[in-house]
Amino acid sequence: MRYRVSDLADLNIRSVSKNAKGVIYYIDTSSVFQGHFREANRYSAIADAPSRARRLAQEGDTVISMVRPSNEHIGFIDFDTDNYVFSTGFVVVHPNSEIVEPFYLYLLLSLDSTTRYLQQIAETSTTAYPSVKVEDIGNLSFDIPEISKQRKIVHKIRIIEQKIKLNQEINDNLAA
Repeated sequence: MRYRVSDLADLNIRSVSKNAKGVIYYIDTSSVFQGHFREANRYSAIADAPSRARRLAQEGDTVISMVRPSNEHIGFIDFDTDNYVFSTGFVVVHPNSEIVEPFYLYLLLSLDSTTRYLQQIAETSTTAYPSVKVEDIGNLSFDIPEISKQRKIVHKIRIIEQKIKLNQEINDNLAA
C-alpha cells in the first residue's frame, strides 16, 4: 500500500525548552553523514548551545537535514538520546511503529532516489541555499509492505551491516 511519510510518522513533534537545565549534547547537520553520527558537542546548559539547538528526538527516529539534501546528512537514531538536542536544520521523523518499522522508514528516506528527488525540490527553493521544507519530507510517498515483511527485510539488512562493521574493524586492526 502507498503511504505518505506524514501518514507513517510525526514530524518535529518535540523541542527543548529554552529554560532546560543540565548538560546537553548537541548534534548539528554536519555531524551526521550517511547514517553515521560524529561525536556531539557538549554544552553545560542549553543557554550555552547554538540557538538552532532545539529539536528533540528519541531512539527509533530518523533525522534528515532540510539543507542541501545531496550532502546526505541523514541518520537513524539507535542510541539513547537523553540530554541530546538536535539542530532545527533537521526534520525529526518519529515513525508510528504499528504501521512502519522505524529502520525500514529510515532506509526509504536514505535511498539515492529519495535524495535526488529532495535535491530537485531544494534547487527550486527561494532561499539562499538549496533546502526543503518539513512538508516536502511529509509529502514523500512510498509503497509499504505489511509490517512482518518490513521486519524480515530489516533483520537481513542489520545482519549485513554487522558483517560490514566487523570487516571494517578487522581491516583497521590489520592496518594498525
